[in-house]
Amino acid sequence: MRPARRALWHRRRVADAPLRIDTLVLRRELWSDAVTAAPAGATAFVAHGDDDDAVEEVRLFLVGALAITAPTPVMRHLLPGGTALAIIAVELRRVDLPAKLRTPIHAAIAVITVPDVVGDAAPRGTWVFVPALGHTFHAARGADLAVVVPDEIRRVIAASDLSPAAWLKLLPPAASELVPIAVELDLRGAGSIANRRTLLEDERRRRAERTLDEVGARWEPSEAPRQLPARAREAGALRALLAGRERLSVLVLGDEGVGKTALVRAWADQPGRRALWVTSTAQLVAGASGLGQWQERIAGVLAAAELLDAALYLDDFDGLFAERPEEGGFHLAQVLRRWVTGNRVRLLGELTPAALDRAERREVSLLGAMTRLKLEPLDAAVTDQVCRALVATWAQTQPQRPTVDPDAVPVVIELARRYLPYRAFPGKAVRFLEELRAVHDGERAIDGAPRRLGVEETYDGFALVTGIPAFLLRDDRALLVDAVIARFRARLVGQDEAVRRVAETICIVKARLQPADRPLATFLFVGPTGIGKTELAKSLAHLLFGAEDRMVRFDMSEYTDPWAAERLIRGSGQGDGLLTARVREQPFCVVLLDEIEKAHPAVFDLLLQVTGEGRLTDARGRTTYFHNAIIILTSNLGTRGGKAALGIAAGDIADRDRQAELERYRSAVAGAFRPELIGRIDRVIAFHRLGREEVARVARLALARLGERRGLVQAGLALPTCSRPPPG
Repeated sequence: MRPARRALWHRRRVADAPLRIDTLVLRRELWSDAVTAAPAGATAFVAHGDDDDAVEEVRLFLVGALAITAPTPVMRHLLPGGTALAIIAVELRRVDLPAKLRTPIHAAIAVITVPDVVGDAAPRGTWVFVPALGHTFHAARGADLAVVVPDEIRRVIAASDLSPAAWLKLLPPAASELVPIAVELDLRGAGSIANRRTLLEDERRRRAERTLDEVGARWEPSEAPRQLPARAREAGALRALLAGRERLSVLVLGDEGVGKTALVRAWADQPGRRALWVTSTAQLVAGASGLGQWQERIAGVLAAAELLDAALYLDDFDGLFAERPEEGGFHLAQVLRRWVTGNRVRLLGELTPAALDRAERREVSLLGAMTRLKLEPLDAAVTDQVCRALVATWAQTQPQRPTVDPDAVPVVIELARRYLPYRAFPGKAVRFLEELRAVHDGERAIDGAPRRLGVEETYDGFALVTGIPAFLLRDDRALLVDAVIARFRARLVGQDEAVRRVAETICIVKARLQPADRPLATFLFVGPTGIGKTELAKSLAHLLFGAEDRMVRFDMSEYTDPWAAERLIRGSGQGDGLLTARVREQPFCVVLLDEIEKAHPAVFDLLLQVTGEGRLTDARGRTTYFHNAIIILTSNLGTRGGKAALGIAAGDIADRDRQAELERYRSAVAGAFRPELIGRIDRVIAFHRLGREEVARVARLALARLGERRGLVQAGLALPTCSRPPPG
C-alpha cells in the first residue's frame, strides 16, 4: 500500500467516519440463465443469483467483510482507472485423456487486466487476474497479452492436476462484464460490525436453504406427531443420534415392511428437531452432465447442509449403488464419502440386509462410516397391538373413511403370516389394512355411515389383493373331493386316477395338513404326449387361482446347457433368474416344468432345495419362496417302450395293460431321477393312453371350444358332431 493511501485509511479509522470505496464486480451470465458475481479484486468469493441479485450480494459481502479487514487486503479492491475485462483465445489440450481423445479445445477465457501504476507515472506493466484458475501474474510493459496470457494459462494447467470441475470452469459463460459498485464502510463502532456480520450470516443461510430447496423438499414437523407403538427404544436411539453435537450419519437397517420409513417419519414429525430435507439420487444429479457439473452440484448441496447443520434424507438410498461409473454412471457414493467419513454432514438412509450386502461390495468406506440402527420384525402378538392402536386412531382421525372391526385384526395377521413371506411384521399387516380400506373407500352402510369392515370383508379383500381363492383361505367353507373332481372333469377326459390324486392333494392343502416349509404340493406327471398332463395343470391353476395365466410354464428342453441354473433360478448381479422373478411377481401360482428329464443336472440340484425347503436365494441375495406354489414336473420317461408314443390306443385298454404302463413309468423315473428328488415329490402320477371312446370325447370338447370362437359365433355357424363310430 502506498504511504499516502495508508495514512488516509488510518485517519478515516481514527475519525470513525464512513469510508466510500469504488470498486468493480465481475458479473457473468451462465448458459442456464443464472448469474454469478465476484469482486474483481478477489474473484474466489462468488455469489449466485438471478438478475442483479448476485451483484447486490457481493456489495453486502464487501460492506461486512471490509469493515473488519486489515488495510492491506482492502487495497486489492481499490482498482485504478484502466482496469478492464479481456477475452483471450486459448488453445488447450487434455493430456489426462487417452491419446485419441486429445483433440484441441479452443476456449475464450476472460481475464481482468489492471495497470501497474505508481502516482502519475506511466504504467510499469499489467497485472493479469485469471478468475477461472484463481491465478494472478505480471506482464511486462509492452507485452502482447494475446501471446503472454495463453502461454501462462497453459503453463499453470500443465503444472496442476485439474479436476473435471476445474476444467469446466475454463469454458466461457454466455456473457461477462465488469460492473462498478460503491461500497460504504461504517467504521463507527463494533455494534454495526456485529450487525453486518449477522446480516451476512443470515444471507449465507438463506442462500444455503435455496440450494437445498432446489434438490429436495423441506420436511415440516406435523401438528399431530405420528405415534410409533412398540418402537420407543429405536425412536429414542434415532433421536439421540441425530440430535448430538457430533454430526453422525445414520443407516436404518431392516427387512421390507419392518417399519424403517415409519421410524424416520415419526422422528421427522417431532417438533424441535433439526431441519430435514428429503431428496433422492435422481434429484441430486437432475440436469447435470458428466463433465464435472454433478460433482460441483452435490458438493454445493453438502456444503449447504454443513452450513445449516441440517439432515439429508435420501428416500432411495440404495440408488447410490445402482449406477455403474465404469459404464458412464454417476459415482455419487464416492462424492458423499468424504463428507460422511469426516462427520461434516448428517445423512439418513434405509437399506434391507440383502441390499446392504450388495452395497458393501462397492462402497464399504461410506457404509462403514454410518451408524447402523437395526430394526427387527415384530412378532404376531405385538403386531396385533400395533394394528389395533392404528385402527382406533383411524376411527378418531378419519371418521369419513371405512372403519375396521377389531375382530378382523387377528384374521389379517394370520393371513399375512401365512401368505406374505416377502415382507415383515408389522408392515405387511398394516399395508393390507390400508389396502382393504382403500378398496371400500366411498362405500356407505344403510344408515349412511362409513362402512365397517369385518371378518367377511377381510377374507374377500385378501382374496382380491393376492389372487388366492377365498375357499382356500376360510375354514368355514368346505372343499369336497367330489366337487374338485367334477371341476376337473369339465375340462379333462379320462385319467381318473390322476384326477383323483390331484383332487385329494388339494383337499389336504385346504385342510392345512401339508408341511409348512415346503411348496403346497409337488407332482410328477408321467405319460405319453397329448393325454392331458398340461391340461390338468391348467385346470388346477384355473380352480385355485381363477385363471390359466396363473400357471408359470417353462419348457425344460430350452435349459439343457451348463448355464441353465444361472438363467432359470440363480440369475446374476445384473438381473433375476427367470423362474425366481416370475414366482416373486406371482407367489400364488402353478409352476409347470415341462419335460423335466431334459434339463441340465444343475437344475435338479436346485430343485432339491425348492421341493425340500420351499425357497431359493439368487445371485442378488434375494430369497424367493415357493410355499404358496404348486410344482408340477412332466416327463415322457417310459413311453418309448410303449405301443403308442402319442398316447392314443387303437381300442380299449385292459387293466393289466394299464398296470404294466404304470410299472414301466415308475421304473423309468427311478432310473432317471435321484432318489432324494423322488422322495420329495408328493405324488408320481401316471397318465394312461386314451381309449377310442375317450378320444371321441376329447374331439367333441375340442370342437365345442372351436365353436365358441368369435368369428363362428358372429356368423351363426355351428360345428355338428357325429356320435357314430367310423366304418370298418
